[in-house]
Amino acid sequence: MHLPSAMFKNVIDVLRNESPVYIYFTAGRGFLGTSAEPIGEGET
Repeated sequence: MHLPSAMFKNVIDVLRNESPVYIYFTAGRGFLGTSAEPIGEGET
C-alpha cells in the first residue's frame, strides 16, 4: 500500500486499537478496515 506519511499515525492507531482488522487487496489497491464482531465474540 502506498500512503502519505501523514496517514501513518492513523494506520498504526487502527492496528493497535481495533479488532478484528481486515486487509483486502484487489486491482492493485489495498484496503484496511474493521467491522463489528460476530455475536459472542466481544470483550469479556
